[in-house]
Amino acid sequence: MLGVKTEFGPLGKLIPSIIDATLVAQNMALAAESLGLGTVFIGSVWDSMKKVAEILKVPRNVLPILILCLGYSDETPPRRPRWPRKAVLHENQYSMPTKKLMKEYYRKANRELVKMKYFNRGINSWVEHWQNKFDPEYVKEWEGNMKKDLQEMGFLPS
Repeated sequence: MLGVKTEFGPLGKLIPSIIDATLVAQNMALAAESLGLGTVFIGSVWDSMKKVAEILKVPRNVLPILILCLGYSDETPPRRPRWPRKAVLHENQYSMPTKKLMKEYYRKANRELVKMKYFNRGINSWVEHWQNKFDPEYVKEWEGNMKKDLQEMGFLPS
């Protein structure tokens, strides 16, 4: 519109799209929750970005990266276990949590998740949960579909 040539390549569009969308969504979630609204991020948009883009009729250079639902909650689910602060807060440089810290967290979190009946029926641990959720064959197919959609939408090279 201004006569300035600005054409980013596929990755130059993809990375800022992800960053911008997540910053906006997080700020929206914080604002909504400060007003007493509940929020939930829907990650399944990654399963069908191209279809979501078609439904919403977004321009070719717009990537639906996440869906944020806002509303008044009719339930208060229990708070899921959180990583200890020393595992996620880093000062001046990243420091990988020790295996001991990670194992302690997983043991404690697993006990809490079992107690709150977080897992589907017949699943008794995080290990089983993740094995079922991210079967290697499923992940390979999912990533292939996502790559194809991103290429067709102009966010990855063909």
